[in-house]
Amino acid sequence: LEVPRQGCMTSSVFLPLLAAGRTAQNTPVARMITAESETWSPAKWREIDRATRAEEEARQARARRGLPPLPMTPTHTVRCGSRDCRPGEGNLKHAMDKHGKFKQWEQPYEHREGFVQSRLRSPPHRPRPNVEYAGLVALAARLAPRGGPVLLAAADWDYRELALNWYLHARRLGYRGALVLSMERALHELLLRRGVPSFDGGALLAAWNRTCLQRHIQAVRMERHLAAAALVEAGHDVLLTDATAVFLKDFLPRLVGAPAELDVLLQRDDWPRTGLGKKKERTQPAQGRGVGGRRTPPPHRDVKERSVVVLAVAQPW
Repeated sequence: LEVPRQGCMTSSVFLPLLAAGRTAQNTPVARMITAESETWSPAKWREIDRATRAEEEARQARARRGLPPLPMTPTHTVRCGSRDCRPGEGNLKHAMDKHGKFKQWEQPYEHREGFVQSRLRSPPHRPRPNVEYAGLVALAARLAPRGGPVLLAAADWDYRELALNWYLHARRLGYRGALVLSMERALHELLLRRGVPSFDGGALLAAWNRTCLQRHIQAVRMERHLAAAALVEAGHDVLLTDATAVFLKDFLPRLVGAPAELDVLLQRDDWPRTGLGKKKERTQPAQGRGVGGRRTPPPHRDVKERSVVVLAVAQPW
């Protein structure tokens, strides 16, 4: 059974079968039976049953305090009442930090551990340039012919002004291969009216609702990497950045001039502030604000698998 997800125009959630289980206190609980949960061990089921009981106790505690129930799922929308949502308003917010910024990972919805864990734990589709991403590849081919470099940023309705700013700075530097991966049709249509190359990725994003990634931002962050991978597979060099990036000077020569054996370049964020030689910092991954993927020739027929060489650089631009 599929029902519309609250606040999502093109999304749906799958309601799995329910079965009875019991907690350690012999209290009956409802169990969700899916292809994923059928692989769980008895220990895993006990863990989920305990979480389910704790969630029920939290609901009862809210009711005793006179608080309304939390939404069952995270929400994202482009309409706030009878008007378009203002930038930053369409994603349900929880609280602000001490600097007055919303905590984007904390949303006021009821986290159901059993439901999330029982969802699909692999991507809903592959980065196939001739299937799911054929439209994106065709757009990139028009903007950057002959496998030219593509600059890609993903955005949703909340980020519409940032996406426009990102594109205008890219074009100011003469980058003709810049385009926006729009995560909903409303943004896609708006950008086209403003003359910004855009690919409507709303349907591809909605497919992530079948997975364990329930928050909107989680799905967006995964989908943009699959889109970039499809472009690389199609033969383009790709620079994937946040829509908040502002390009002030020409940096492509530095990226193009990187050693040919490098496949992926990652820009570290503002850390680690010291070198990577510290033992503490060697265990931490690079935080990629900018990710560059290079097209590579097919492996030699005698080579079964081609290794991928990655370089993390402090400031590539």
